[in-house]
Amino acid sequence: MKKIILYMLFGLAAISARAHEGIGLTQDYGNVRVLSYKDNEVEAFRKAFIIGQLVEKLAHELKYSHTIYLDFRHNMFRQDSLPSVYHVAFETFSYSDEEGEISEKLVVRQYANDYDASDILKLVEYAVEHKSIIKQQQAEKENAIKYGTRKFPSIDDKKIRTIQEAPTSPIVEKIMHTRIDRPLFSDERPSDITYYWQEDQYHIYRHRWGRKDDDQPDVVLLTVPSIQQFATLDLVFLIFDTPSSFYYLNINHYDKDTRLNKVSSHHIIEDVGEIDFGKEAAAISDGDVSIYFTHGAMGWGKKRVLLYFYATETLIQNVYAAAGVESSNPGKQLREAYNNALPAQ
Repeated sequence: MKKIILYMLFGLAAISARAHEGIGLTQDYGNVRVLSYKDNEVEAFRKAFIIGQLVEKLAHELKYSHTIYLDFRHNMFRQDSLPSVYHVAFETFSYSDEEGEISEKLVVRQYANDYDASDILKLVEYAVEHKSIIKQQQAEKENAIKYGTRKFPSIDDKKIRTIQEAPTSPIVEKIMHTRIDRPLFSDERPSDITYYWQEDQYHIYRHRWGRKDDDQPDVVLLTVPSIQQFATLDLVFLIFDTPSSFYYLNINHYDKDTRLNKVSSHHIIEDVGEIDFGKEAAAISDGDVSIYFTHGAMGWGKKRVLLYFYATETLIQNVYAAAGVESSNPGKQLREAYNNALPAQ
């Protein structure tokens, strides 16, 4: 077994430390523009665009046609000492692609580990209905974050909490019932396994190509309250519902009774650290996968490689330890161990 793991590890040695370069993308939904900024492949990046579509529907219900700008920045740190940061204000500026004079925009910003749809909807609803109050009360507000501060015009934090803690209005409750499919970009197409968001839950299902709206409704395979990462590996899918747990699905793996795609048990990853820089999953054999991540940015810190064998639902938590190498500097040791494991010529 150890020799098999060594061969697999050597094949995985090409997995190098990844630079986490932040990137911001925008999408427009009617009078709502969303900027979502990410440092890694966490699904919160896409949740921002789900919220943007919900806000567009809310604006329509409120008959509000002026511009709304939503600014989302992902916080990779999960400590309770770093709560979500919100800014709510009316600001006058122009987008880089906007023609004509500068215009006033309702701006809502969130810096968080996971974005809250209900909180954003409540803030937008209040701002639309109390524009004069917001403009009277807003001032430059500074909030501490891990790498410094975020400083923007806003009403104060106490007022924001009061709005969020107020009972949910019937309009916001109605909007939260809306189904929003996983946002895709122009160079992407729906995968065989995908999800839709509804009522603050993620519903994973098998996408049926060519299915019409009036056909049989989608059969949900799994429902989870959050998705940290959604890894698509051709015919294999890993749904990380938290930074330390995942489900496995395989297009060719069916439940013998229901004939639906089988969902694996809920697998727990040990010792993931305090910061989620994203995990790199790769198909290594027929249905089996590897999961690689580090405890630090830019490939620094403790390195972890896990192997998942789907037929037996076996998860090897620490392949470096199983192969007898140190994870702090595995490259040279892997080559030596691999060469020693080769049969004599």
